[in-house]
Amino acid sequence: MLREMKQTDSNSVVSLREQIKEPTMITGYPNEIFLEPVPDNYHCARCQNVMKNPVKFEICGHFACSLCFTQLMKNAVKNSNWFFT
Repeated sequence: MLREMKQTDSNSVVSLREQIKEPTMITGYPNEIFLEPVPDNYHCARCQNVMKNPVKFEICGHFACSLCFTQLMKNAVKNSNWFFT
């Protein structure tokens, strides 16, 4: 399902590959790398990219990338002054 990039512009191909491999640069997969449109239910509720390692929010049923979920939980803990022992 992933599209093979043509070697017309080698710099953009390398850049896109680096973004996909590097989790700090991109949380989900960009829509542009797929041959066909990806259904909405495969998109992350936070980053809106195609989910990478999806995690389900049991409370509401939404899904997010595992990295997005982790970032959301860290922010929630930080903003509400929770402490874990």
